[in-house]
Amino acid sequence: MSALAALISRPGRASDVWPALKDVIGDPDMYDVALSPDGTQIALLMRSGKTKIVAVHTLKDKTSRRLVLGDFDVRSVSWASDTHVMVNICRTTQTGSGLYSDLDQIITVDTRSGKNTLLYERQAGYSTAGASAVRIKTSGGYSLASVQAQKTIMAGPATIESLTNGGTTQTLAGFAHLVLNRIDLVNGFPIQIDRSEWGIGWAFRGDGSAVARADYIFTSNLFSLKFNINGDWKEVLSQKVPVLNVPRLLGLSHDGLGVIIDLGEDPQGEAEARWIELRPDGTQSPVALNGRKPSMVLHPVTRQMVGIRYDEDTTRYDFFDPVLQKVGFNAAKAMQGYRYRIVDWAEDPRKLLLYVEGADDAGTYYFADFTTAEVVAIGERHPHLNAAHLSEKQAVKVATADGLTLDTYLSLPAKGAKAPAVIVLPHEGPHSRDDLWFDPLVTVLTSRGYAVLQVNYRGSSGYGMGLVRRGYGEWGRRILSDLSDSVKQLGEKGLIDARRASILGTGPFSGYAALASVALEPDVYRCAIGISGIYDLEAWRNYIDISKGGRERYAGQYLRRSLGEATNLRAISPVRLVSRIQAPVLLMQLEKDSQVPPAQIRDMESALKSAAKVYETVKIRDQDRLWLNEAARLQTVESVLSFLSKYNPA
Repeated sequence: MSALAALISRPGRASDVWPALKDVIGDPDMYDVALSPDGTQIALLMRSGKTKIVAVHTLKDKTSRRLVLGDFDVRSVSWASDTHVMVNICRTTQTGSGLYSDLDQIITVDTRSGKNTLLYERQAGYSTAGASAVRIKTSGGYSLASVQAQKTIMAGPATIESLTNGGTTQTLAGFAHLVLNRIDLVNGFPIQIDRSEWGIGWAFRGDGSAVARADYIFTSNLFSLKFNINGDWKEVLSQKVPVLNVPRLLGLSHDGLGVIIDLGEDPQGEAEARWIELRPDGTQSPVALNGRKPSMVLHPVTRQMVGIRYDEDTTRYDFFDPVLQKVGFNAAKAMQGYRYRIVDWAEDPRKLLLYVEGADDAGTYYFADFTTAEVVAIGERHPHLNAAHLSEKQAVKVATADGLTLDTYLSLPAKGAKAPAVIVLPHEGPHSRDDLWFDPLVTVLTSRGYAVLQVNYRGSSGYGMGLVRRGYGEWGRRILSDLSDSVKQLGEKGLIDARRASILGTGPFSGYAALASVALEPDVYRCAIGISGIYDLEAWRNYIDISKGGRERYAGQYLRRSLGEATNLRAISPVRLVSRIQAPVLLMQLEKDSQVPPAQIRDMESALKSAAKVYETVKIRDQDRLWLNEAARLQTVESVLSFLSKYNPA
């Protein structure tokens, strides 16, 4: 054991008695943590009954104070200054059409007085939803750099991604007139830094001064990158690109003189990301990427690139800055044998927060001060779980019938059983991926005696564009056979009982995959569960076209590429294939679903009823797409377990 690891005081482990379902699938004890700029305080986003709170812990004197937020859903916490924290919240509201919409908002909290302020609440012409903000520091102290759309001059719906580590922001297609503001933390008043009719991203320094801006004119598919040269915007790059591959402005280069741009996927090659460094004189140079799914690591003060994070099976870092290289080495050494990722750091990046998981740990936050070699456990997300309750995911290679090699993750029952019944759990997307990180739903299922199989099927990201492209047009075809091939091969190896397989989908695509599987491959699964899935692909495509601005917009183009333009959608839609379904089906609808129209579940239920199939329906009250409501989440999992016990008992 390393000297640093020996300093870690792990929290007391829970007993081996299996905890209540609420202690696993309910809200974690800690949603998120953040470290103050000076490295002396930790903000812990927590719950107290139904009320969400921020607990501010002072490291030196070990005192804490609680700041009450309210009864709403929370996402994350960060520090705006040494005396203010920011909390990202989400509210689900019903639109005029009867559908629901998730509204992301930001509140700032004065840690001295407890006063809460909703960002942009009193600013005419601005919405409070969709804003993004990061901490900046000028000679006058701390403030926020924030990007937001102005309602009075919006040309269409804005789709704004959150700022990543404080460097840039991005819209998917440049539909809105965006403004880059500096916001005073005391009065909340925004001061405009820059605005652009077609802006999709800014890169700025640690003091908030804008260095570069990316624009995309949707009507002509023209992307441009401009540098701020003494107050004048100089265009250094201009090119036509399709809406599905608009470059992203990631942030400042390592020396702060240039910017890093992701040109996106290689149209002919394997790369899912192609980064270049662009200088004000227009010179370009490629950035070497040494892994999949990269993201920039920015210095907490300068906002300049100091490294690259790769999210693959787990998370790893490649640091360029010598100080950060040593920090990364010390963190890996201290957490040897565990998965970890950096959550936050102080302005002195040698002081940081880590999130850690392992075979005996469902997630613990640590404070590390590598100026003193101190590593201290802050608290656990799931303190009622220990090694006796956890099942580490095993990486298993599977060969498909047409010769592909796929990564799968198998979680076996915590108590151990030879050839257990298996639940196939497809990931969402389909162009995303599964990994080795802890999953509460997997833990609940393995605790009930089931094995859980997660497959990075064709179409999954993180393995190169070759695998992604192989998923285009394969929704009801080889993606499903990738899942069933995996079941059969693991069954042949004696790891699971392939005759007792079920499939569970927890979202639009995976819910589709669950019901399409029992329709198109009726001999593989004993039962299927679809939670707010898509069951009529033709109706879904038409809905996306109408609700997202037309088939030429990003969402319409993305869906068409994924489905395949020439695909006969009726031939692979579960609602059209009920006559082939033999297995019992559980349909679950989220009352406040912000993605899938109620007609998808209603029509599927009607088709099953007309065909006299065995099915059940459950409507989950007060639940939305983000799964942030604890009571509704518990109802969902209880319904799943009850259905499985009837039709595929462990």
